[in-house]
Amino acid sequence: MVSLAFALLLAAASPEAAPPVQAAAPAAPPAAAQEPAKKKHSQSDVICQDVTPLGTRFSKRVCTSRADLEERSRRDQDFIRTMRTAPTPNN
Repeated sequence: MVSLAFALLLAAASPEAAPPVQAAAPAAPPAAAQEPAKKKHSQSDVICQDVTPLGTRFSKRVCTSRADLEERSRRDQDFIRTMRTAPTPNN
C-alpha cells in the first residue's frame, strides 16, 4: 500500500505529468508597494489585548491607550531593574 502511494507521488512529480508552462502576462505591482507609508501612532490610540489572569483559563479583553501602556511598561521595567540591582540579604 505504501509503495502504491509512493509510486503515485513520484508519477505526479515527474516532468511529463506536469502541464506545459505558459508565459503569463506581466503581473501588476503589489498593492502594498503603491500604498503610502504607515502613519505615525498617536498616544491616544487604543490598544486591546487578550489577557489571561493567573488561576483561570478564561481570557478577557483589556483595552488601554498607547500612552498608558507605555507608562506601565516603563514602570514595570524600572521595578525589574530595581530588583536586579537590590542587595540580597545575607542569611
